Amino acid sequence: MRLRPRREATAQVSTSPAHPVLLINPTSGGGKAQHDDLVTRCRGRGIEPVVMKDDDDLVALAAGAVSSGADVVGMAGGDGSQAIVASIASGAEARCSSEFDMEPSPALRMAA
Repeated sequence: MRLRPRREATAQVSTSPAHPVLLINPTSGGGKAQHDDLVTRCRGRGIEPVVMKDDDDLVALAAGAVSSGADVVGMAGGDGSQAIVASIASGAEARCSSEFDMEPSPALRMAA
């Protein structure tokens, strides 16, 4: 058996995003985003909230957030919505976030 050399862990420096955006599906989770006043909480933390409407295209909203300068994009919504946002952000220079500093609200499941 051949042993491989152990890789040294590299530290990643975390910087605060300059333009974080949180896409919000207001009907997900039985309306938890509204119940938890997610829009107000976002604004209070310097996060731009984008509340989806019934006829909105999530792909277009996520791509629009990235093209307008978002450096972190999150999604308050279900697993399918999170996957869509993660795929858009990962194809751009934006980061996806599974955490915005607003816990413990269950409405804050983000794309990871």
